[in-house]
Amino acid sequence: MPNVVIFGANGLTGQQLITQMLAKGWSVTGAVRRPETLEAFGSQITVKQIAFNNDDSIRSAVSGQDVVVSALGSGGLRESARPTNLYSTSIKAITNAMLEQRISRVYTISSGGVEYDAGAPWYFRALLRPYLINNYLDMMKMETILEESPSLIEWTIVRPTYLLDGPSRQYLVSDRTLGTGSFKIHRVDVAAFIIQDIERGEWIRKHPVLGYP
Repeated sequence: MPNVVIFGANGLTGQQLITQMLAKGWSVTGAVRRPETLEAFGSQITVKQIAFNNDDSIRSAVSGQDVVVSALGSGGLRESARPTNLYSTSIKAITNAMLEQRISRVYTISSGGVEYDAGAPWYFRALLRPYLINNYLDMMKMETILEESPSLIEWTIVRPTYLLDGPSRQYLVSDRTLGTGSFKIHRVDVAAFIIQDIERGEWIRKHPVLGYP
C-alpha cells in the first residue's frame, strides 16, 4: 500500500483521489493551504498545511511519501481564464523537495488543451482553448519543468479534457493528443486513471490525454 500525498486535495478531483485511494486502503496525505477544507475526511487522512513560498512546509508534506500527486487548479471557468503562475511555481517547489528527499514518482494534472489538437471539437479549438490560454501557458511552463527535471524524477503529466462531474464511463487515452472524441472527462475517471497507473507504471514520462468517445 503506497503512501501518497495530494497537493490540492480539497479540489473536486483531489477529493475523488482521496475517496478512491482510501477505498483501496492506501495511506493519504492532503497538502492544502486551508486544512479545514478537508475536515470531512476526519482521521482517515493526514492533513498538511502548505504554502509554496515556504519550502519547509513542502518538505514536510512530501516526507515519507512514495508518490506525489499535484491536483492543483485555478478554480472555476472564470478564474481559470486569468493569468496565473500557480502551476509552474508549485511544481518547482514540489520537485525541489522531492529531489532533496530522493522521492521519484510524481503525477501532475495539466490539460488536454495545452497542446493544439486538430482532432478536438471545433468549439474547443475555436472558443474554449483561446479563452483559457492564460491557464494553458502556465501549464506549459509546468510541463517543461518536469520534462527537463533530473532523471530521478519519474513524472506523468495527466492531460484531462474538459473536466466535469458525473459517473464513471469507458474513456479514451492517448499520449500527448487525443485526436478524436467529445473532449470531455469526468473527474471520477481521472482519479481512477491515476490510481491505476500508480499500480501499473505504464505512463512514466508520458502525457496521457483522457476523454470520452
